[in-house]
Amino acid sequence: MNKLEFLNTLEKYLKCIEKQDRDKFIRYYEEMIEDYKEDGCKEVDAIKKVGNPRDIANTILSEQDDVIIKVPSTGSKVINKVLLILGFPLWGSLALSAILFLLSACIVMWSFPFVTGVSAISFFIGSLVSILGAPFVAIETIPVGIVQLGLGIAFMGLSILLALITTYLYKKLVGITKTFKLKLGRVINEKVVRIWE
Repeated sequence: MNKLEFLNTLEKYLKCIEKQDRDKFIRYYEEMIEDYKEDGCKEVDAIKKVGNPRDIANTILSEQDDVIIKVPSTGSKVINKVLLILGFPLWGSLALSAILFLLSACIVMWSFPFVTGVSAISFFIGSLVSILGAPFVAIETIPVGIVQLGLGIAFMGLSILLALITTYLYKKLVGITKTFKLKLGRVINEKVVRIWE
């Protein structure tokens, strides 16, 4: 990649910020490449030292306070509001779809510890019934009573195993949920979107 390709790629990734700010960053990185070249680096090596344009753009965009979206104006606030209302079936359904997708993903994720927890409780109750009922069955048939006692102990072991799996899954999902919530909160709080008319 030569300097021109690097700068064009960086500019492409920075299209969402204002031209004045974008040009400032492009000039800065162009001067940085030139400084490396003056120090004796080849152009390719200078570009490698500067870094990947996508990574640079991601860093720049994450440090921006505002993301400014310029919307073409019709010149009338009334017409803009009417167009916003008329466009609601499109953007409203997309927003609702995104919310429902996130909700269904959360439900699917949390269904795993729910199922293992309910199974642990079920096996525990089954083991208690089996162990407590084994002596009564053994009165009539000793081999069946021994089998029932063995099943009760096996159910107790499965219950303990499923309880451990449930606590492990619960801890992992709480961590994942907190991380997702923090990232989503940062995106919402740091990236204020202003619409210029």
